[in-house]
Amino acid sequence: MATSLSPSGSIVLTDFMLADRTTSSNPELEAWRQAESARALPFTLEEYSDLLDQTQFAIHASSDMSAEYIGFIQAGWQRLHICLQTAKLSPETANMLIAEGSVWLARCKALESGDLRLVSI
Repeated sequence: MATSLSPSGSIVLTDFMLADRTTSSNPELEAWRQAESARALPFTLEEYSDLLDQTQFAIHASSDMSAEYIGFIQAGWQRLHICLQTAKLSPETANMLIAEGSVWLARCKALESGDLRLVSI
Protein backbone atom coordinates (compact mmCIF):
# COMPACT_ATOMS: atom_id res chain seq x y z
CA MET A 1 0.00 0.00 0.00
CA ALA A 2 2.78 2.39 0.86
CA THR A 3 4.06 2.57 -2.72
CA SER A 4 0.63 3.41 -4.09
CA LEU A 5 0.02 6.36 -1.75
CA SER A 6 1.17 9.88 -2.45
CA PRO A 7 3.83 11.15 -0.02
CA SER A 8 1.22 12.78 2.20
CA GLY A 9 -1.44 10.10 1.60
CA SER A 10 -3.51 8.46 4.28
CA ILE A 11 -5.33 5.21 4.84
CA VAL A 12 -8.07 4.45 7.33
CA LEU A 13 -8.24 1.05 8.99
CA THR A 14 -11.11 -0.22 11.09
CA ASP A 15 -10.56 -3.46 12.93
CA PHE A 16 -11.33 -5.40 16.06
CA MET A 17 -8.54 -4.84 18.59
CA LEU A 18 -7.74 -6.11 22.04
CA ALA A 19 -8.02 -3.57 24.82
CA ASP A 20 -5.00 -5.17 26.48
CA ARG A 21 -2.88 -8.19 25.63
CA THR A 22 -3.24 -9.55 29.20
CA THR A 23 -7.02 -10.03 28.77
CA SER A 24 -6.74 -12.13 25.62
CA SER A 25 -7.90 -15.27 27.48
CA ASN A 26 -11.27 -13.75 28.50
CA PRO A 27 -14.13 -16.28 27.98
CA GLU A 28 -16.09 -13.80 25.84
CA LEU A 29 -13.06 -13.31 23.61
CA GLU A 30 -12.59 -17.05 23.27
CA ALA A 31 -16.27 -17.51 22.37
CA TRP A 32 -15.93 -14.74 19.76
CA ARG A 33 -12.83 -16.37 18.26
CA GLN A 34 -14.66 -19.68 18.00
CA ALA A 35 -17.73 -18.06 16.41
CA GLU A 36 -15.83 -16.24 13.66
CA SER A 37 -15.46 -18.08 10.36
CA ALA A 38 -11.90 -16.80 9.91
CA ARG A 39 -9.23 -17.18 12.56
CA ALA A 40 -9.42 -14.09 14.78
CA LEU A 41 -6.08 -12.93 16.17
CA PRO A 42 -6.57 -9.28 17.06
CA PHE A 43 -3.75 -6.90 17.99
CA THR A 44 -3.79 -4.19 20.60
CA LEU A 45 -3.64 -0.59 19.39
CA GLU A 46 -0.04 -0.44 20.60
CA GLU A 47 0.85 -3.55 18.57
CA TYR A 48 -0.82 -2.04 15.50
CA SER A 49 1.14 1.15 16.05
CA ASP A 50 4.44 -0.75 16.32
CA LEU A 51 3.69 -2.74 13.17
CA LEU A 52 2.71 0.36 11.22
CA ASP A 53 5.82 2.20 12.44
CA GLN A 54 7.94 -0.65 11.02
CA THR A 55 6.34 -0.09 7.62
CA GLN A 56 6.78 3.71 7.85
CA PHE A 57 3.13 4.46 8.56
CA ALA A 58 2.14 6.50 11.57
CA ILE A 59 -1.10 6.57 13.50
CA HIS A 60 -2.26 10.17 13.71
CA ALA A 61 -5.59 9.45 15.37
CA SER A 62 -7.64 6.57 16.65
CA SER A 63 -11.25 6.26 17.65
CA ASP A 64 -12.92 3.54 19.70
CA MET A 65 -16.24 2.92 17.96
CA SER A 66 -17.28 -0.02 20.17
CA ALA A 67 -20.23 1.60 21.94
CA GLU A 68 -21.77 2.81 18.68
CA TYR A 69 -21.16 -0.55 17.02
CA ILE A 70 -22.86 -2.41 19.88
CA GLY A 71 -25.85 -0.11 19.38
CA PHE A 72 -25.88 -0.82 15.62
CA ILE A 73 -25.73 -4.57 16.25
CA GLN A 74 -28.56 -4.50 18.75
CA ALA A 75 -30.74 -2.19 16.63
CA GLY A 76 -30.22 -4.33 13.53
CA TRP A 77 -31.16 -7.56 15.27
CA GLN A 78 -34.12 -5.86 16.91
CA ARG A 79 -35.39 -4.76 13.47
CA LEU A 80 -34.90 -8.29 12.16
CA HIS A 81 -36.77 -9.69 15.15
CA ILE A 82 -39.73 -7.45 14.33
CA CYS A 83 -39.69 -8.57 10.68
CA LEU A 84 -39.51 -12.23 11.69
CA GLN A 85 -42.73 -11.98 13.71
CA THR A 86 -44.74 -12.42 10.51
CA ALA A 87 -42.17 -14.06 8.23
CA LYS A 88 -42.41 -17.58 6.92
CA LEU A 89 -38.90 -18.97 6.64
CA SER A 90 -37.61 -22.15 5.10
CA PRO A 91 -35.69 -24.39 7.50
CA GLU A 92 -32.47 -23.55 5.64
CA THR A 93 -33.04 -19.82 6.06
CA ALA A 94 -33.95 -20.24 9.73
CA ASN A 95 -30.76 -22.26 10.33
CA MET A 96 -28.68 -19.64 8.53
CA LEU A 97 -30.19 -16.86 10.67
CA ILE A 98 -29.53 -18.81 13.86
CA ALA A 99 -25.89 -19.38 12.86
CA GLU A 100 -25.43 -15.72 11.89
CA GLY A 101 -27.10 -14.61 15.10
CA SER A 102 -24.65 -16.71 17.11
CA VAL A 103 -21.70 -14.95 15.47
CA TRP A 104 -23.14 -11.50 16.12
CA LEU A 105 -24.04 -12.38 19.70
CA ALA A 106 -20.46 -13.51 20.33
CA ARG A 107 -19.11 -10.27 18.78
CA CYS A 108 -21.46 -8.16 20.86
CA LYS A 109 -20.60 -9.96 24.12
CA ALA A 110 -16.87 -9.63 23.44
CA LEU A 111 -17.29 -5.91 22.74
CA GLU A 112 -19.50 -5.44 25.80
CA SER A 113 -16.82 -7.09 27.96
CA GLY A 114 -14.53 -4.18 27.09
CA ASP A 115 -11.68 -6.54 26.21
CA LEU A 116 -12.44 -6.33 22.49
CA ARG A 117 -12.87 -3.00 20.76
CA LEU A 118 -13.75 -1.81 17.30
CA VAL A 119 -11.14 0.84 16.54
CA SER A 120 -10.64 3.12 13.58
CA ILE A 121 -7.11 4.38 12.95
